[in-house]
Amino acid sequence: MELTRLARLPFFQGMPQWALVRLAAAAAEEEEVPAGGMVLRQADRARAVHFLLAGSVQILLRVGEEDLLVAVLRRPGELLGWSAFRAPYRYTASLRAEEPCRLVRVPAAAFEELFERTVPIRVPSTML
Repeated sequence: MELTRLARLPFFQGMPQWALVRLAAAAAEEEEVPAGGMVLRQADRARAVHFLLAGSVQILLRVGEEDLLVAVLRRPGELLGWSAFRAPYRYTASLRAEEPCRLVRVPAAAFEELFERTVPIRVPSTML
């Protein structure tokens, strides 16, 4: 993914240039998910975070045999799958594309060096 596009996402604002270069080089990639396609599944190992570029995703919570619609996210730049940053590193909900979506996928392992070097990371208000 282009470094300038990654740097424009709200989550990365204020991050040092060297950190952005490493993330872009560490397999940050754009993905397209068709309407109805699954972005991630509840209880799966959280190996990556995603950022919404375009489209909308539904947050689904599995209760018994049903997937309950909890919310819909539409804001470009929205962080998805933040469970990759927090033990036990499993997704706590499923995400399904409500309409065709473009996403950026960044492997969680790419953030390890940044966390070790205490790079400032902006916590989105939706995570508070």
